[in-house]
Amino acid sequence: MTLTPKQWVDTWQKAGQALEQIKADELRAMDAQEAIRQIMPMCDWCIEHSEPRTTSGLVEQQRRFAKMREKQP
Repeated sequence: MTLTPKQWVDTWQKAGQALEQIKADELRAMDAQEAIRQIMPMCDWCIEHSEPRTTSGLVEQQRRFAKMREKQP
């Protein structure tokens, strides 16, 4: 069976709506404690593989602001 372009678009729109409904239902049914339990290993990995910052970033921010001011007419 060959679909016309309009039928193809309609099919995907309906699929998109169905998937959005599934996503909403899953989010409503989600247990917060279980979600935290699943996320924690990712957080631990980020902490283990990150480098400590040596500055707050304010100096870099001020440098960028100065460059922006230089570009303004």
